[in-house]
Amino acid sequence: MIRKVLFPNRGEIAVRVLRSLHEAGLQGIVVCSDAGGDNLHVRLASASYAIGPAPAVESHLRFDRICRVTRRSGAGAIHLVHGKPRVRGSMRADVVGVPRRRGGVGRNAA
Repeated sequence: MIRKVLFPNRGEIAVRVLRSLHEAGLQGIVVCSDAGGDNLHVRLASASYAIGPAPAVESHLRFDRICRVTRRSGAGAIHLVHGKPRVRGSMRADVVGVPRRRGGVGRNAA
């Protein structure tokens, strides 16, 4: 059963999703840049992890860093929204640690 959800976004959308996660009894885990440690979504989260410098291309858009935080935090799911990297088969393999296969991961791989 999923108890923790990583939400790698920031701003008002992060605040709304975190509130919904808390209402559902789930822990909301967030990532933040080195400059974003005092943002509202970070204060509302069950846990937060710094993932790099302030420019999004060096932090929030680095799926490799998001994957590392997912593993380290014990999150059972990643909630991706508009503007975030799409989860292709190879990225799913990075997150859950399953072997990569030609054509993606599993029967419904993209």
